[in-house]
Amino acid sequence: MSPTISTSNQKSRRERKIAAAAVVGIASILVAARYLLFEYGVLYGAAIANMASLAVAGIIVIAGCLSLWIVRGRSQAQGGSQPQGGGAGADGVVATVAAVLALALTGYSVSEIVAPNTPVAASVAACAGVPVYGAKYFAVTAQDGVNSRSGPGPEYRQLNHYPTGCTLGFDGYCVGFPETDFIAGTPDQRWLLVHERSQLISAAVVISESAESDLGTAPDPRCPGLGGSPQPDKISNFTYNTHSGELSATAPGAVLVGYSAVSLNESNSEYAGTISTNSASSFSSQLSPAKLIGIIRQPTGQVVLASVICLAVNVPVTNSLTTQIIAVKNGKIVAQKTSVSIQSGIKERLAEFACNAG
Repeated sequence: MSPTISTSNQKSRRERKIAAAAVVGIASILVAARYLLFEYGVLYGAAIANMASLAVAGIIVIAGCLSLWIVRGRSQAQGGSQPQGGGAGADGVVATVAAVLALALTGYSVSEIVAPNTPVAASVAACAGVPVYGAKYFAVTAQDGVNSRSGPGPEYRQLNHYPTGCTLGFDGYCVGFPETDFIAGTPDQRWLLVHERSQLISAAVVISESAESDLGTAPDPRCPGLGGSPQPDKISNFTYNTHSGELSATAPGAVLVGYSAVSLNESNSEYAGTISTNSASSFSSQLSPAKLIGIIRQPTGQVVLASVICLAVNVPVTNSLTTQIIAVKNGKIVAQKTSVSIQSGIKERLAEFACNAG
């Protein structure tokens, strides 16, 4: 083999390597771009997801074919020589095309895996028409689908309708008109903000796919401009009748108040509780003295009795918690006083249990 042919072969192989690296680089950039476009909500929806993946695959094929055409064109321009073992012949072309198609298929598959239409945190396919990536909280539409509105109440204008059984993403919540939860049958004051939209959907008509804590503990800053109410966070006139077991409290703006109790005996963490939705009777409920004394599991001790506002079942407004200390001696209640300070761990557990007691 002459030095000229050898040099030509080396140059041709180098060009093919550069072309292959360029195609792989383009494929990587396209997959990353598709991921970012879905991650930031620029693209969304099942149809768009499929089209974007197909576009990635199509551009990879075009880039591969162009690279092959350029390399073969240069080879022919250099005298039409076919380097031995260099892959520029018929077999080499077939192998190159197969590699390009395999790369395109890989790009499509990777695109679908790393940025599917629905994030892996959600168990049901996303609803059409809204992005879900980047949302704090996911929930599935229920019943006959759900309506989104311009404000937190049924009197506000309907903006959209989402069908039954698809995932929506939410950025937070506003406090508004209480709707009856279709599962628990209790009121829910929260209206959820659809991700990257000024649309609100009652939390009572969706099924959570995320932890309730993902929504945060305070309304979204946009809520006042959308007609949201201040979050109720004050309890007053919290009373417990140590003879009848009647509980009551005043909580302006609230629709649910929960009550719970825990023994202060370090070796005993048993809780008791109840919940009330009747604001007309100052959220009256019952927790019998016998049950209250029973959680101590010994003749003498102390019980913390608490009341807390619940935005919904399982959703306490922890900073509204108000407590009393009930002293028990020889199996009887002997003293009752307002509590000034409670350990944060006990406080949070009391709030959680009070709003779960229903």
